[in-house]
Amino acid sequence: MHLMISGNSGRYEAVLLALSKDHLRIARPGSVDAIELTLVDAVWVDENNQPVEFESFVTDGDICDSEWLARQFPLTRHARIS
Repeated sequence: MHLMISGNSGRYEAVLLALSKDHLRIARPGSVDAIELTLVDAVWVDENNQPVEFESFVTDGDICDSEWLARQFPLTRHARIS
């Protein structure tokens, strides 16, 4: 899954490496280390405890991705690339 994220460090694209109910591990192009995002009191924060927002998600149609998105962002419309 590809993500577009914005926060204090700017706006950037990332690729999802792993996900769970309240954690995401992502990779940013040009960065050596993976970044962990955590859901804290209904707000996603980065490793510096700064809030981040998800602008968009692009999945390959994996049912796991779609179910996770529906649970985490119930008011978000999503489309699948076929």
